[in-house]
Order: sequence, then C-alpha cells, then structure tokens
Amino acid sequence: MLPTSTPSSIADILSASVIAPVDIAALYAKRLEETGLKNTQVAKLIGIERKSLDLIIDGTSKQPSLQNLIKVAEFLGLELNSMIASVLQAQPKGTVNQLNTARKATFITNHFDLPRLKAAGFIKKVDDLEAIEQRICKFFSIPKIEDYENIEAGILFSKTKNPYDNKMIDFWMKSACGYFDMLQSPQPYDRDLLAMLIPKIRGYTRDVATGLQIVIRALYNAGVTVLYQQHLAKTSIRGATILANDKPCIVITDLNKNYATIWFALVHELHHVLYDLDTIRDTTFHLTGEPDLFLIENRANDFARELLFARDKMDYVFPMINNPTVVQQAAQKHNVHPSIIYSFYQYDQAEEGNNYWGAFKEYFPDVRKLTKQLNAASWSDESIEDSVAKIKEAFQLLTLLP
Repeated sequence: MLPTSTPSSIADILSASVIAPVDIAALYAKRLEETGLKNTQVAKLIGIERKSLDLIIDGTSKQPSLQNLIKVAEFLGLELNSMIASVLQAQPKGTVNQLNTARKATFITNHFDLPRLKAAGFIKKVDDLEAIEQRICKFFSIPKIEDYENIEAGILFSKTKNPYDNKMIDFWMKSACGYFDMLQSPQPYDRDLLAMLIPKIRGYTRDVATGLQIVIRALYNAGVTVLYQQHLAKTSIRGATILANDKPCIVITDLNKNYATIWFALVHELHHVLYDLDTIRDTTFHLTGEPDLFLIENRANDFARELLFARDKMDYVFPMINNPTVVQQAAQKHNVHPSIIYSFYQYDQAEEGNNYWGAFKEYFPDVRKLTKQLNAASWSDESIEDSVAKIKEAFQLLTLLP
C-alpha cells in the first residue's frame, strides 16, 4: 500500500521541507522500540538494503531512490511529502539549491514563452535562468518570480481573428496593468467630456506628426489613460480596455505597423469605455466561445468604422480607389487621413476573399515616428517604472481638443 498522499511538485516538497520538518532518525528509533525489531530485521522486512536504509535514516543519502523512500515512509507512517521533505532538510545546501533551480525553471517555462520573449527583445537568452528571473522580477517590480502568478488583471480585448497564446497574452495583460498602476490619469473619468471629444478625433488622424499625441493628452484630461505600446511578437492584440482603480485605461499597439489600424483600435476601445464598462468589470481574460463578447466587439468595430469613414461615403470612393486624386479629395472633404480609406477598402476586399493588403503602401505613414514621438512602452525597457517615467515626460502638458 502506498502512502495516502504523493507529492504533486517539487514546489510542494520544498514548501513542506520548510513548514513541517520531521526528525527521521528519532522517529525511526521510536518505531524500533515500538516493534521490538532490529535495524537488520527492518531492512529485510521492507525489502531494502541495510546500507541504503542507514543512509536514509541518518540523512547522508545523496540520491535515495523514490522506491526506497516510499518503503521507509510506509514503515514510519509518514506521508511521502513529509518523508521527502525531511530527507531534503538533511541534504547539503547545494542539493536543495539545485532543486530550487529546477523548480524556478519549471515555473518560468510554464508561465513564459521564452523564445517569443527573446524575439520581442525582452530577454537576451532563453537558457540563462538567473538572468531571466532577474529580468522578469525587475520589470514587474516583484521580489520573487513566483509573485508573477499573483498579478491580477481584467481586460476586454480588441484582437484579430488569429488564435491567441495564453502565455504571451497573460504576460502582455499583466504588464499593461502594471503600467496603469503608475500611469493612470489623476483626473476623474468624465463620460460627458469623452462623448464630446470622440467626434473630434477623426480630424486629428490627418496630423501625422502630433495628432495622436494631442488626442491622448485630451483623453487623459477626461480621465481616460491611453498607453501606446510596441506589439508583442506573435500576439494578435491591437488594443485593450482595462479598468484600473475603476477608471478606464486603454492600450493600443502598433500591430502590423499600420497607421490606420492604430486609430481604428483607439476609437474601437473608446466605444468600450463609453458603453461597456459594466461588462469589463465582469469580464475575465477568457474570450473563446463567448458570443456576447463577440457581439460587443462587433458593435465597437461598427462604431469605429462609422466615425472614421462611414459606409455611405465608401460607395462613392471605393469604385475609384485606384485614383489617388479621388481618394485624397474624399479624405480632405471628410477630414480623415487617406490611409484609413485605403485600410477599409483592404479589409472589405479581404472579406470577399481578395488580398489587397500589400497595396497602397505609399499612402500609409511610417508608424515608427509615432513610437519616438510618444515614448511608447517598449519591451526593451528595464522596468515598467522606467518606461512610465519616459511616458510621463512625453505628456507633461494636458490639453483639450479645440
């Protein structure tokens, strides 16, 4: 018969070794007295070599087999967790350190996609455990790696149709919430002011140099904090709406390095702020198979599209999409950047099975200028705190849209 409890992980064993050490030698001596047996007789009865038994009892066995530990635990009436933990207590410090290293390696590989974090520039190597642990702890300002698991965040995502990866999105989500803990606007959320600002956003898409910065400042003054963040490798998120201290915060990414997508994502998320805050309060990270959530996403998409370039305007422009003069005139008339018109055309064509994503590139601004202008949150920054300091410096002055 096996012990009633078996260890579920090295972490459990090490935890037990700290919390509930047992004096194996004293317990064994007591059992000998209770049974009237001698050491040699016990070894024969439980099917273990006497030398191996002695090493386990006196705590000098360097690598006892699991089978032998089970046998001795049964004889002593110990649960296997306690038996192993007690043996570990007597091990040299180096042995326990090695087990701690293995435990940390398991935790890190279970919670982080190391190759993708390396591709994003967050870590330099995937096999330097100490450097990885230090990098993560410093970035999130946590004392030990296990605290990463306790970082909580609730988010409503604006994402593409691609499947998402839990590890990477969990990392992205927790980092975003970490930013907002320090970056959040001190202004109270003013829904009426936000509703007044949103219709004015379209015109600022035409100001490539400073338009987005001006809009973000105005939203900050309305109590809505917006973070512009570098897209994380192999995730499909273009934006997210978060409630931090019950105030709305928005993340927009440079997904696909597309100027029009950035503006679309911003307006999409502002729809969530206006109409879906109660849903966000109740929404967790899990998205797949939630029809109500997809309905919310569709409404936000429709809202963003109608605000930026309504469908009734497309009927005139789209048949002449290859005439840049017509598109430029329509963009000027309706006070929107031409790339947004081209982007909507590309999307509609994709819905019909036509690939135009590579067309009209010359009419899309270089989003790298936005990254420099806004001091975007970067995965190469040493910590969230350092990144927030740079972002605050970029937005010292708060302005309203005129």
